[in-house]
Amino acid sequence: LREFSIYVARSIERMEVETVVVLLTSAAIVVFGFLFLKLSPSVKLFSLAYALGSGVGMAAAFFAMRFNFSKLFTAFSHSLIRLIFSSAWPVALSSLLAGLMVNTDLILIGAFLPAEDVGFYSAADRLAQIPSLLPTIIAVSAFPLLSRLAVQDSEKFTGVLERLLRAMILLVLPITAGGFILSSQLIELVFGGAYAEAGPPFSILLLAIGASFPGFILMNALFAY
Repeated sequence: LREFSIYVARSIERMEVETVVVLLTSAAIVVFGFLFLKLSPSVKLFSLAYALGSGVGMAAAFFAMRFNFSKLFTAFSHSLIRLIFSSAWPVALSSLLAGLMVNTDLILIGAFLPAEDVGFYSAADRLAQIPSLLPTIIAVSAFPLLSRLAVQDSEKFTGVLERLLRAMILLVLPITAGGFILSSQLIELVFGGAYAEAGPPFSILLLAIGASFPGFILMNALFAY
């Protein structure tokens, strides 16, 4: 429900709503997480903290978009159901496959290697996801503009897309090179010396994520079309 509200905000180019909701959700999860772990450290309470944080984000998103949902049922159109499903199934399928792809590595490592290797890889994977926030922010912010230009002006669409791709390349080079060189130091700085073995996987993951940077923009351009 939170994500649905965010997509509605994105469709009417109210990107500030998405930013506030995402930040508020993350902050709420951190606050509840620290509070519950301090009271009684357990997986169950930490899961509850995550659920409460997500609930706070959902409430904030619904409050921000409450006027857009005022005619949710009165203006409902049955004729759009088939159109929406026929148009949205490729997006839904790609999201499903992306979810499987993201978790395939951990499933395979857990099946063939000891639990500690899962921990090392998970640490490297979590840290490697941080740089991917930059292209995600740029791609999401540019999506409404790309959607409008895809309909109104193909030439400007191409120009904006080329500039965004150049920006991605300028971002990926220093991040990937610096992270690759300092991978072990970064792992030890964040997780401690006990996770030193996560350094090599972190280097490889950075290369993989760096190679996918332009894909964030290209995927959104395809969605816009």
